[in-house]
Amino acid sequence: MNQAIPTTFTHTALASNVRLPDFMIAGVQKSGTTSLHNYLESHRQVYFPEQPQELHYFDIDENFNKGQAYYESFFRDAKPEQTAIGQTSPLYIYEPKVPDRIAHLLPQVKLIFVLRNPVDRAYSHYWHSIKKGYETLSFEKALKLESNRLRQGARQRRDFSYVDRGYYSQQLERFLHVFSRDQMLVLLTEELSRETSATLDRCCDFLNIERQGTEIVNNLKHMRWNTSGIPRFPMLQRLTAPWRFKSSLVDKIIWRIDRLNLKQGRYPRMNPATREKLESMFAPENERLATLFNLDLSAWSQRTPTTNQMKDNS
Repeated sequence: MNQAIPTTFTHTALASNVRLPDFMIAGVQKSGTTSLHNYLESHRQVYFPEQPQELHYFDIDENFNKGQAYYESFFRDAKPEQTAIGQTSPLYIYEPKVPDRIAHLLPQVKLIFVLRNPVDRAYSHYWHSIKKGYETLSFEKALKLESNRLRQGARQRRDFSYVDRGYYSQQLERFLHVFSRDQMLVLLTEELSRETSATLDRCCDFLNIERQGTEIVNNLKHMRWNTSGIPRFPMLQRLTAPWRFKSSLVDKIIWRIDRLNLKQGRYPRMNPATREKLESMFAPENERLATLFNLDLSAWSQRTPTTNQMKDNS
């Protein structure tokens, strides 16, 4: 889902008449944020920047250091009738520096989070990294080495944080330090998937725009977004990995390689022993999260092994 971001912009921060975001889809990765983005983008009162979908302004220092003028440049085409200005960056929930940065520039912004069973999210994230050519290890080996990898830099934190990203309560509490609870809407992947229209209506109410949940779903019900895939030749994906998101031309070439090398289907079922270990690991965290936001997370503890289709979430 990440795309190359234009870099030809001054670093001067400006106070202008550009309307900046009223709301953000701020995480989590592999939870359905792409679907939610596209659903809301089809609403006549909502504006998202056309490209890139993920701005990564508040989480990537290189982008943040370009200043407010750079950020404003993505929102200048919003029309007056588009009363809800949004942006999507699933990494925002995870990076510790993000809440303070957002609060400084946009203290009244509304934040939407979509949470997925952290065990399933971790496995989906792993296969996403396989797809992109970043991951070369087995899932079990990657979990064993995760803490060491995360200490190696920002890129490793993004690509290999399979388990670490699943501690949602800690991440959301950072936002509660600088935003009020009524500025935060916490959704579950299951709600977005199974009760799509009703969940979109909740989002519309949260954003103070007209309800269009059923209308949006009917218009987009045949669409598929951010589908994953299993590499026919993993080495080919690994060769493309260092070149992803370098330029528009290179991305077009890699896109064609992905089309040829990635087959649609189901990725292998997680090892039951690994699943059981992860479920036990996350059980106290899920209880804390449920209490913190009054969530029903009973579906996450049913221990029903899933064989994931490659229509995945991001």
